[in-house]
Amino acid sequence: MNTVIDFDGATVNVRKVRKRARVTDHAVLRYLERVMEVPVEQIRRQILTDGVVLAMALGAQSARLKDHHVVIQGQVVVTILAPTMIVRRRRRKAKWPVAGQQKDQG
Repeated sequence: MNTVIDFDGATVNVRKVRKRARVTDHAVLRYLERVMEVPVEQIRRQILTDGVVLAMALGAQSARLKDHHVVIQGQVVVTILAPTMIVRRRRRKAKWPVAGQQKDQG
């Protein structure tokens, strides 16, 4: 069944629609929560351990969670990396003037 007739009597190519069809991350999360009954809030609590909160308070960009890395931006956990994945460090601006440049007087 490659084509169907829509409500207005027009022919619709189902294959074209399927190629473009997408499911958002939000929809996947709600499916896990409501259909598969995955305890999402319990998982959030398992991720947001005292160690992760302490790392946030100290301004860390990542923290260990068992064998995994929790990537942090501000006070938000943005992703979890598997043990085999590399944590990429963001470069920080130097706190001292670079040779040949003057300090801002701001």
